[in-house]
Amino acid sequence: MAVRVLFYNTFLLRVLPLPGGRWLHTKVAVEARAAEIGAALHQAYDVAALAEVFRPEERDVLVAAAGPDDALEVATGSAASAPTALSSSGLATLVRHPLVRDARHTFRSRGHRLRDVDAWSNKGVLMVEVDLGLPGNLEVYSTHLFYGGELLAAGERHTSAELPRVRQAQVEELLAFVDATRAPGNVALIVGDLNIDAYGKGPDGDVEEGGVAAADLQQAMHDAGYDDTWTLAGDGPGWTCDLAVVPPERFPADPDEPDLCAEPAPDAEPGDHLVRIDYAFLQRPVPSHQVEVALQRVRRRTFPRPADAPERDQIATMSDHLGLHLELEATARR
Repeated sequence: MAVRVLFYNTFLLRVLPLPGGRWLHTKVAVEARAAEIGAALHQAYDVAALAEVFRPEERDVLVAAAGPDDALEVATGSAASAPTALSSSGLATLVRHPLVRDARHTFRSRGHRLRDVDAWSNKGVLMVEVDLGLPGNLEVYSTHLFYGGELLAAGERHTSAELPRVRQAQVEELLAFVDATRAPGNVALIVGDLNIDAYGKGPDGDVEEGGVAAADLQQAMHDAGYDDTWTLAGDGPGWTCDLAVVPPERFPADPDEPDLCAEPAPDAEPGDHLVRIDYAFLQRPVPSHQVEVALQRVRRRTFPRPADAPERDQIATMSDHLGLHLELEATARR
């Protein structure tokens, strides 16, 4: 059977509510984009794993638009534990097959509360087990790793050596959680915004530190039995972010499939901060698997906003990320 999976960092960010329905800090057109994302997802995917859906209000708008006329199951990551709008995990996964079980983990490794807005959130991992109607199921683990900095109050950003250290510790927690929760007969897929550029760009353009982090990530995933799907089947550099700083002509639509990006992508230019930080790692076959899950395609999805969308002149796409679009084929293990 065909299984379509999406990972998408939605960029639905609001920081701290103020009296009168105002916000200390908010991204552009959050409510409108939540509805637009949901409408774009309607009937499009079997599993849509989303990040940066921090508040129930935006999640409800998105889910209502994504599943207005069918049964759509939703699992969410760790809940908020502080009054700030970014204190939850931001993870939400929409499933159109029966949801067998879900589980979640909150990262113990996190940044500094005086420097990192991430440190006040409950970032972690969300697992959903999806019933495929086969002897084994698909387990999708979604995550969003530490970014670092961006706290308004005080403090400089971490050095380029500190940032990868926190992220690598979170990768170790992620893989430990997968090992602890995975059912042996199922196949696991790990997706997420890992904030580690696959091509070695560090936090301040430091290629050496970024390269070390990327190599460490790939080695950890390979050793655990997971392959980077873009490396397996992607075409070109496959960068997924930062759309906020590049014009739309840098990520043109495929003329034959306009929901998807044309591939290969143009190479990043000096100073434009285009990075591949969104990943999907598929588990390699092992003897205990009762289902085979084969990668058919991996593409980037554009998510352009409608021409009449509010504040479109400030943000022309539904997020500052591209979506990661996967087409899988699941069959019973022989």
